[in-house]
Amino acid sequence: MKSEELSESKNITCPYCNSILVNNENIDDYKLCSHTIFIATDYGFEFVREDYKDTINIDVKGENYDNYTANLPIKGIRLVQYTPPPSFFGVYWGFIDN
Repeated sequence: MKSEELSESKNITCPYCNSILVNNENIDDYKLCSHTIFIATDYGFEFVREDYKDTINIDVKGENYDNYTANLPIKGIRLVQYTPPPSFFGVYWGFIDN
């Protein structure tokens, strides 16, 4: 997947339809669009679209989710946000053009 890192202060916006999926003023309230195929954090997957459940192994144990999502065999775009130090906690969004 092609990856793009966003600063923590940026909203998560779909790279295909430009829908705002996470407004950084209320990060706990997120939306999905038809292009969203996964949402993952350093703790695991929060969402995987039904038609990608055979491609994406949601039970990867001991795997770095940053590396795993970056290397998925999907031609799409991955947006990444990291919490500033000392945490560096990562959130990973995957999108594909339908």
